[in-house]
Amino acid sequence: MYLPSFLRKLAPDRGTVEARPARDWFLIVAGAALLLVLSIAWNAFLFIRLTHGEALDADTTATEPDSGASVNEIRNVFEHRGTEETRYRSQYQFVDPSRSGG
Repeated sequence: MYLPSFLRKLAPDRGTVEARPARDWFLIVAGAALLLVLSIAWNAFLFIRLTHGEALDADTTATEPDSGASVNEIRNVFEHRGTEETRYRSQYQFVDPSRSGG
């Protein structure tokens, strides 16, 4: 099998375990650089797309506005949480086990 000379330098010989830190660091740095370039390209693509007014998702169908019932349910949840907060501040008694009882 024919391998170009630069690939032969990267691929270890079969049957030998050779410590080549320069090769290993080269592969790590090259992989990190490749990921960095891909990340920059992807973010630039999204930025350009957004600045031209395009949406990120492919779903362009119009959605119907939600009914007011969901808003009322959310309002009820927050009212219930408010009453529980006042109970925690006034009604409920908590014991701190790190302090002595008397």
